[in-house]
Formats: sequence, structure tokens, C-alpha cells
Amino acid sequence: MNQYGTVRRYFARGAAARLSGLSPRQVTAWTVRGVVQPLTLRPRETPGRGDALYSFGDVVALRVASRLRNGGLSLKVIIRVVEYLKAHPLETAGNDNNPLAYRVVIADGADVYERTRDQLFSLLQAPGQGVVAMVDPVREAAELEKELETKNPVAS
Repeated sequence: MNQYGTVRRYFARGAAARLSGLSPRQVTAWTVRGVVQPLTLRPRETPGRGDALYSFGDVVALRVASRLRNGGLSLKVIIRVVEYLKAHPLETAGNDNNPLAYRVVIADGADVYERTRDQLFSLLQAPGQGVVAMVDPVREAAELEKELETKNPVAS
């Protein structure tokens, strides 16, 4: 079992792409840029091009990043958020490789915030992002579980 209460599952890049709503090329690019860090079975010369397996948490993080991107955040800002969250892990988190998979992030157009139980914490202090987006990784994980129950993705 993992932190989501599900059996640990791994997905090939194509399945991770389908489940996250991204193209396989985007999954590779976002992996190279550090949005997620999949398990690499046989690394190749080019970063992000080995035989990678994406965990359930990786897919949730990709879905969250995709929603933030669709909400208007640039990939550069999303990467800054991931880097900040990794540099400031939660004390209760066992594995902080995928902070987008379980930490609630909110964007309001002037900054990106992390929501804790009762507070918002600034992550960037970078005004000028004219977007509003709120993503709950717990909800994303629950929706992904439902999809996996009804659709059995074939590893690609």
C-alpha cells in the first residue's frame, strides 16, 4: 500500500500520458524538466528517454501539473513550484519526490500558494500571472482510482 491507500502500481509512459491527459511527448519533456521522477529501468543516453515506469503518485502529479498548466500557469512556474515544494518537504511526508501529488496548490494570478489545514503560504511572490487555479491532489487521486477501476490501461 502507498500513501493513497492503493496498491503500488506502475505505468509505462504511454499509459501515464493517457491517464494524465498529456501526450507521451509532454510526459517525456516534463520528466526531463523535473516535474516527476519516474523509476528508470534502463537509462539511455538522452535524459527522459530510458525505459521509465511512472508510479501512481507520478501520474497524480502529472495530472495536477496539467490542470495548473491548463489554468494558465507556465511550465516554468510549475517547475519553480515543484522545486520549492521539494526544497521544503512536509515533516509528515514519507516521500517528497512528488509534492504535487499530495500538497494543495492554489494560483490567484499574483502568486502561487500552498494550502495547509488553515493557511495559505506564498510559494513564488511573482505577480503578473493572470490566472486562477485550485487543484486538490486527493481529489485527483480519487478520480484516477475510479478511472482505473473502469478502464484497464494497457502499458505502452
